[in-house]
Order: sequence, then structure tokens, then C-alpha cells
Amino acid sequence: MLSKTELGMIAKLLGMASDSFGNNICNDFALPATPENLVLVKQAEGESEGGPYVKGDSICTQDWLLTDHLRKRCEEEASRF
Repeated sequence: MLSKTELGMIAKLLGMASDSFGNNICNDFALPATPENLVLVKQAEGESEGGPYVKGDSICTQDWLLTDHLRKRCEEEASRF
């Protein structure tokens, strides 16, 4: 299990990465179309219109969006200590 300090550092780095990714011209990010990845992308995209875009064996999303979701999850976990 990660410590509160480690989770906080991961969250900070993910926040920085998300900000950086948001400035890129292309933010496409594809994951294998597994049930677990579909749940993850649905959580990251929240109530966005249309839901995740599945193309063949891939789920397409935005790199910054997924990174920011993971940042929030790390912050949530850190707050449980």
C-alpha cells in the first residue's frame, strides 16, 4: 500500500502532467477495450455526452482527462489516512 506522502506526490505529479497534456495539440489516448478500462474511462469522463468512444479493440479518451481523474483518485485515497 502506498503511504499518504507517496499518494500526495503522485497526485501532484499527475496534476502537473494533466496541465501539460492539456496544452498539447493532440490529446487522444487509446486503451484496450476491456471491461475494467471501460469502467475507468466512464468514471473519468463522468456525465459527458455520448460516453466513451469505442473503436474496434480500443477505448478512446483524452490523456489529460484520464490523468486528472487518476490525480483525484490518489487525493481521495490520501485523505483516508
